Amino acid sequence: MPVPIKNIAITDFEFTGLDPLQHEIIEVGVIVVDGKTMQEITRFEVKIKPTHLETASGESLAVAGYKEIDWENALTLQDALTKYLSITQNCIFAAWCSPYDWIFLLEAFKKTQLQNPFGHRSIDIFTVAYEKLKNNQNITGLGLSSLCTYFEIPKEPMPHRAINGAQSALEVYKKLLELS
Repeated sequence: MPVPIKNIAITDFEFTGLDPLQHEIIEVGVIVVDGKTMQEITRFEVKIKPTHLETASGESLAVAGYKEIDWENALTLQDALTKYLSITQNCIFAAWCSPYDWIFLLEAFKKTQLQNPFGHRSIDIFTVAYEKLKNNQNITGLGLSSLCTYFEIPKEPMPHRAINGAQSALEVYKKLLELS
């Protein structure tokens, strides 16, 4: 039985740290693309008001460019995820190193008691890159930044923005799909 091609929600998060049990998602960026054509359908980005800045990693906040003034109008996690879910229905979740983003998303679903619409279906773009490029001697590394350089895709600017991370992951994924 053939698997129906669904839309893909290329997602990136920014966090207050690296521990999904202690830290929080503070920004979401998602680009929904048609699973057959890889053409963009919609995009969404939102800042999320952190509730426990006292547990945040200074390094993670710096990478995310967190400044309290920029997050003044940020949404609650509940409101942000509700909006995210409204555009990612019937999508497959995809991310660069998706198990990491996936764990944070699952914790966010628990905190908000929102339903996980993705089930266990996800695409880890890093794993696709590894499989397609593991024997390529011209690759200096399999990080997103290295692959952007290799594929001549503009690198994500600093500080990180979730939508820029999603865009970089999408562009790398498209290039990987072009490879035989």
